[in-house]
Amino acid sequence: MSRPETNRLPAGIRDAKRGSSSPRLEASHSFTVRGRVDDVFHLFDPVSERDWVDDWDPEPVYPQELSREAGSVFTLERDGRTAIWTTLRHDPAQHRAEYLVADPGYLHRWIYVSCSDAGGGTTRVGVRYVTTALSPLGQRDIERYGVQFLKAWEGPVQAAVDRSAA
Repeated sequence: MSRPETNRLPAGIRDAKRGSSSPRLEASHSFTVRGRVDDVFHLFDPVSERDWVDDWDPEPVYPQELSREAGSVFTLERDGRTAIWTTLRHDPAQHRAEYLVADPGYLHRWIYVSCSDAGGGTTRVGVRYVTTALSPLGQRDIERYGVQFLKAWEGPVQAAVDRSAA
């Protein structure tokens, strides 16, 4: 049996200095919504985002029906690109959800949403986006997914909660 060569890197280990690193943007924002935590949390899944996101029309990949379950995959077309979304976690008991979005040749996003009862019939929503540019176009547009983007969720989420309560 031969010994592994000591002058070679094992598979998977790369020189961090090699190539250029892509910019990454991490943005977090929290806001309070008038509504019960269960009613608010359900808005943050592939099915119910239709209630507050314009042009939200995901296509299921796996399973065949659009699903909230961890491991489900769906695509979403926007701006002439198709993003591949994977539900990493959807936990209604803990009011937490995580998604991984691969938009080849553009951006890669990890999205984390949590909801908690804030008392008095209100819910605290926490959102975190970790976005990595995959191309010069992605580098140009990465700021689209910053804090201002997350702050823009407040009004539409509240309006969706109000509509469902009516």
